[in-house]
Amino acid sequence: MYKKRNAIILSAVLFLSTTAACGSFTLMQAKGNENRGNFSEMEATPLSGIEITDIKKVVTEDASTLEVSYTLAPADARNCTFNYMLTWDREFNFNYEENFSYEQEVEPYVSYAVNESKHKITFTCHQPFGRRLIFTMASQENANVWSQISIDYVRKLLSNGSAKIDNPTIEDGKTVKIDKIYPTYSIGSKGAKTIYTYDATTTYAGTGDYTWDKLFSTEPFVSFSGYYQTETVKYQGETINTTALLPAVRTNVLTYLTSIPTMKNNVLFSLNQLKTLCTFQKEVGFANNWVNDSNLFTEFVRKYKAGYENGHGLTVAVTYNDEQVYTQRLALGFDSSSLSEINFSKTEIEF
Repeated sequence: MYKKRNAIILSAVLFLSTTAACGSFTLMQAKGNENRGNFSEMEATPLSGIEITDIKKVVTEDASTLEVSYTLAPADARNCTFNYMLTWDREFNFNYEENFSYEQEVEPYVSYAVNESKHKITFTCHQPFGRRLIFTMASQENANVWSQISIDYVRKLLSNGSAKIDNPTIEDGKTVKIDKIYPTYSIGSKGAKTIYTYDATTTYAGTGDYTWDKLFSTEPFVSFSGYYQTETVKYQGETINTTALLPAVRTNVLTYLTSIPTMKNNVLFSLNQLKTLCTFQKEVGFANNWVNDSNLFTEFVRKYKAGYENGHGLTVAVTYNDEQVYTQRLALGFDSSSLSEINFSKTEIEF
């Protein structure tokens, strides 16, 4: 028995990845665990008295193993006996799976075998696990001689976050609901748990004859033939110059329509409100007589639908953790009609 040396030196993997030659795991997926990720990310980290020597990876049909070599000091020590333990970490850690108990059996997840004559320990990962394992090797003759390795399963991303819109159409009395698609991960004891950050914006994309300004490009006709023509109109309760009308309508309609798509499903589109935003009042005659003009609404619907057929339109873009993951153009689910003339059966009436 050696007495002067109070350390056991185990070889371990400091940092493992799927490409690390010193001990990454490429583990086959066990039946019944297809939804828990592949088993390629078990990681061992030395906790005390550990030194890397020789690592050998062995892949089998059902799992993969890692052979860890260890050395004793002094090198000529004989008749040494040891206790070996592989147990779950009992401490709380945010990275651990919430329902993964430290009271369950270890062997269904990771097993080990010790070859004392060759100074090798073989770890085998059978399936992903959600809590850190601690392997302890301790001298039976001297309680001060011991060493440990922590073993983790690194959580793996299986599918990224995204979004979808089941009905990408703006319709009267309905919402445009953006549904979040959350990412999925394998279980694991290590690896940051992502904070889901989604953001959605709606903009208009159009070029050529279908830019936003050109959807409202017809200068309003503000008086009937033969009547006094003013240079002002009423819009949204205010009297403005006719040159300011189109910019105001463009801004208000865009602001309203881009507010409809949401992730909260609480904004109903109102066709009447859209018509109101496209309607102004013009003065007719000399008697302060104001009438409504909604021709801008008719023009907008007609041009928007033509632009939509050519790849233009309001576009919803969703980002997940600052990365764009989804885009969708929005169609209009309503029509407009435009009269060509009005005819009376009689144009003269006498009492």
